[in-house]
Amino acid sequence: MEDRIRASEQKYRDIYENAIKGIFQTTINGEILSINNSFARVYGYETSTDFMNKVQNISSTYANPGDRQGILKAIDQHRSIKNIHVEVLRCNGEKRWISLNARKVSGSSGDYIEGSVVDITEEILLRKNLEEKERIYRLLAENVSDVIWTADINMKLNYMSPSVYGLLGYSPEEALNWLMREQNICKYGEEL
Repeated sequence: MEDRIRASEQKYRDIYENAIKGIFQTTINGEILSINNSFARVYGYETSTDFMNKVQNISSTYANPGDRQGILKAIDQHRSIKNIHVEVLRCNGEKRWISLNARKVSGSSGDYIEGSVVDITEEILLRKNLEEKERIYRLLAENVSDVIWTADINMKLNYMSPSVYGLLGYSPEEALNWLMREQNICKYGEEL
């Protein structure tokens, strides 16, 4: 029986230490009870031991100290939170974005928080970059005198710039409807 218990504990420890997601347990006050190596790496440390030797309280890792209180409040209200985006500080002071999942657990020695984190900084930066490019292209398309249009792979029109009004006297929506109607006539020889 003891051998099976030890084998089960070792299996759990291997899964915990080799998980891709950062896994943690903290007290309600932020004292770190347990973290895996992936959690430490999100914050710029090589191992969980390195992290725990340097960081006394998880609250010190938040870029905005008020975020920890907001998270605790949300956990109190809902018992758990999923996919909350939070900006944190790495050991070198660099800011990173994480996606946080956490829940409150009642244990024999009191309540604690457990959960997981994933570094989503690259995803956030790519999304912001894409939004900025879309904003610039929309600004250009809506303010040039040339008519700009887009279509899908089947040549179904899905965008017409506002400058079409000056050329045809139609709003973009009216022009799209008119051109799609004409396209169907040409394609099938009669109106659909």
